[in-house]
Amino acid sequence: MERALLHAAHFTLDFWAEAWNTANYLHNRLPARGYTKTPFEAWTGIKPKLDHLKLIWCTAYVTPVPMKNKLLPRSWTGVLVGYGLSSPTYHIWNPATSSIVETRDVRFDESKLFWDATLTLDQLQDFTVANLPIDNPTGNDLPTSGSAGSSSDESSLSEDKYEGEKIMQHRHRCGKLQFYIKWKGYPSSDNTWEDED
Repeated sequence: MERALLHAAHFTLDFWAEAWNTANYLHNRLPARGYTKTPFEAWTGIKPKLDHLKLIWCTAYVTPVPMKNKLLPRSWTGVLVGYGLSSPTYHIWNPATSSIVETRDVRFDESKLFWDATLTLDQLQDFTVANLPIDNPTGNDLPTSGSAGSSSDESSLSEDKYEGEKIMQHRHRCGKLQFYIKWKGYPSSDNTWEDED
């Protein structure tokens, strides 16, 4: 079940632990062949409630508590990746920070998976991150993928390009498709939104 959860969402193996916990959570609340009770019911003596279950990998809108400023956004967009084990909470992945948050203050859009219906997987695979132009306002040389002191043109990146490692998320802004890029060799704090073209 874990493999099916990861492959259905096209997630990397970075989420294997969440997939395993979610599969275990669901397995313990589903009836098994040859038994009249679910594993959860056999262990606790209580029938499991299933009304809180949502479509895994759907879009989640998390409301930060407490709201400190009326002008700030009321929520941030994440992805449902699992359930809390001891209480009715949800594990939400925040693509902007690459972190998982456990919360109850969340609304779901089960009709919209994290990769969005308007963008197919083939379009994501055809998109090459390395071809994205970026501004280099500092004018400093960009890091090379070769060893330090290497003067090979093949091992260094051009001055106006970074090498992308992974597309973390996408969005539509001002009629343009944008991608949230994890840059190879840089920390998550350097991730940026880049236009498709």
